[in-house]
Formats: sequence, C-alpha cells, structure tokens
Amino acid sequence: MNEEHVCNAISDAELERRWAAVRAKMAEQGIDALVLQNNNDFLGGYVKWFTDVSGVNAYPKSVIFPLTGGMTLVEQGPIGISVPAKPGDALNRGVEHIHFTASYSSARQTTRYDAELVVETIKKSGWRTVGAVNTGGMYYDFYAEIAEHAGVKLIDFTEEVDLIKAIK
Repeated sequence: MNEEHVCNAISDAELERRWAAVRAKMAEQGIDALVLQNNNDFLGGYVKWFTDVSGVNAYPKSVIFPLTGGMTLVEQGPIGISVPAKPGDALNRGVEHIHFTASYSSARQTTRYDAELVVETIKKSGWRTVGAVNTGGMYYDFYAEIAEHAGVKLIDFTEEVDLIKAIK
C-alpha cells in the first residue's frame, strides 16, 4: 500500500480483521449487506473505519458492504460513470466497484442520486435484508430513498458495528 496517500493509514491486516468481525455478526443475524454513508470524518467515521478513506467536505461517500465479496462505493464524480476498482488500488482496498454521481445537499434535485445507485445495486444483488449503519449521519433523502425503493427489510445495524469498533 502507498501510505502517503492516506492520512493515518489502517493496515491491511486490521481492515481484514474488521471486515471478518462484521461479516461474522452479519451472518449471525441474517444480514446480506450493509449500507453506510458519511460526508465528513469528524463524527462517526464509519466510511473511514470500513475503507480507510473518509467522506469529506460535505460530499457524501456511501459504502455497500456485502456479506461476501468486495464493497461498492458511491462517491462524488461525473454522473453515470461506474467502474470496477483497480486491483491493488491503495485507496480502495476491499472495493470491487465504484459508482460516481453528483450529490449536493444544497441542490435538491441531486439529493437522491447516490441512493438510487445503492438501490440499483441492492436489487441486482437479490439481497433480502440490509443493515443500515450510521443512520444518524446519513442524509435523510439517502435513507428515505433506500427505505422506500430497495424492496428489502432494512434494519439499523449501527449498534452491532459500534460494539465491534469499540474493540481495540
């Protein structure tokens, strides 16, 4: 990993430990995937905890963390661009796919764009139960779009992740 690209980088071994612990709890509770979102790294830091890269400057970064396989990111960028993650990309460890879109809390017409990509991914994957992590830190329109259109049982999984995060 090229650590100069990430401030206070998390080791590969630690990320893998975190992912394994979360996946064990997901399997125990019948959760197919988690959805989380941050728009800064000041409070919560769930995106940083899972990916080692923070959401910053009010631009949301969303993560879909499946029970098996690589993560999907939804982040700020040109609308309509989706790319597979590059193998060995130090900034996207554990990531399989990246969707880009415009998402600005100050531009009402864009506030559901990122959630629409998450809903599309959930539907294509055929998941039935999805855990939401950090619901208090998600934009309302993001959560509402997923709850209304994903067609899954959506449960708050924040506490389960918090208990794993607390282990140092």
